Amino acid sequence: MSVQSLRIYVLAQHINSRVTTQVLSWTYLHQQTLGKQILRSADSITNNISEGYARVRTGERLQLLWYAEGSIQETKNGVRRCVQRRILDEKAGNELETQLTRLSISLIEFMHAILVKDPEYNGPYRRKVEERRAWRRKGRKESEEELRIEDTESND
Repeated sequence: MSVQSLRIYVLAQHINSRVTTQVLSWTYLHQQTLGKQILRSADSITNNISEGYARVRTGERLQLLWYAEGSIQETKNGVRRCVQRRILDEKAGNELETQLTRLSISLIEFMHAILVKDPEYNGPYRRKVEERRAWRRKGRKESEEELRIEDTESND
């Protein structure tokens, strides 16, 4: 199986294309400042997924995938800054941020699957991936509880 068949890689490529299309529509000033930065971070996502996929050792693979996760967060931050500066409209920014969040979740789950296949690996990324998965589940539970509280309050 090639990296191009990975769901996370396909989603990362799609996001990269959307970011590129947006940046190319901006003025020269915005392209040269925030545009270059957000393009580099979006490129870094796919580059690190590709490089990590090519590695054999679990630690190296996870390290590069973790770099991709960092680039996802950097790209999300760039998208937020673009919306704040009104370079990017709020709807497009929200859509990109949602896709980046989906990619982040999928990437963490992909790393978890790698760890499941290699129970002997006890390096630092095992803890990091487990912590991120626990944090995400906790956040999801809190959101569900908030919705139940809001529903109860609206029924009063």
